[in-house]
Amino acid sequence: MRTDPAAAEQVRSPDGTSIALWRSGHGRPLVALHGVTIDHSTWDGVRPALEQVATLIAVDRRGHGASDQGPATHSLDQEVADLAAVVAACPAPVDVLAHSYGGLVALEAARLGLPIGRLMVYEPSIDDDPHFPAVVDRVAELVDQGQTERAAETLLVERSGVPAEAIAAVRDLPLWPIVLRGVEVFPREGAAVIGYRFDPERFAQLTIPTLVLLGGESPGWRHEAMRALHSALPHSELRILADQGHLATHTAPELLAGEIISFLDR
Repeated sequence: MRTDPAAAEQVRSPDGTSIALWRSGHGRPLVALHGVTIDHSTWDGVRPALEQVATLIAVDRRGHGASDQGPATHSLDQEVADLAAVVAACPAPVDVLAHSYGGLVALEAARLGLPIGRLMVYEPSIDDDPHFPAVVDRVAELVDQGQTERAAETLLVERSGVPAEAIAAVRDLPLWPIVLRGVEVFPREGAAVIGYRFDPERFAQLTIPTLVLLGGESPGWRHEAMRALHSALPHSELRILADQGHLATHTAPELLAGEIISFLDR
C-alpha cells in the first residue's frame, strides 16, 4: 500500500531539491533507494519483513513521488548528494539498500566515502547493455510526443524484461500511474547511465560489506555486470534470486526480503 505523501519527511539536498522519505520499523537505519519509473512504494512488498529488523527509510528519488523534480538537468552527482542528505538525517550507523538505477547511486556514494555501514544492491545499472541507448532514445521521443503510456510500455518490455503479453495486467495495477510519472524522468536518468563507465579499479578500496543481488533469469549482460562488480569489491557476496529477473521487488518480495535479512544477520 502506497503511503500518504502528506506524511513524508523532507530533507533538503545541497542544490535546494526537497527529497521525501518515510520511516517505519525499529532498529538500525536502512535507507532504501528505488529504480526508474517507480517511487518508494517499490519496497512495499518487503517492508513488513524489513521493519522487523531495521528502521526502513524509503526514499523518493528526485523527480519521483513526493520529491521535487530539481533542475532540468540530471546528474549522478546530484543524486549522490541527495543520498548524502538523507544519510545525514539518520543516526549512525546507516545501511543502504538499492535497486537498479538507485543501486548505481548507492555504489558511487559509497565509493566517494559516504558513511555507509553495509550496502545491498540489486542489479545496479552499471551494465553495458548494447541496446540501452536505443531504448533511451525511443522512450525520450515518445515522452516528447506526449505518449507516456507507449513510452512506459516500451521501457518495461525492452529494459525491465516484462513480457509484452503481461503489459495489459500491469496497466490494471495501482502501480501504473506511478510508472507513467516516472517514465517522464527516465530520459534524464537513462542519459546518466549511458554516460557512466564501470571501472573495477575505482572500487578496489570499497571495503564495506556488500551484498550483490542478481536475478537468475536476468539477461546475460546483467550476469556479466554483476559478476564483474562482485569481483571488484573486496568484501562482497553474490546471491542469485532463483527464477527471478529484474523485478523481484514485485514478483518475489518474500525471497528478496529473506536474502536481505540473512545478509544483515551475518
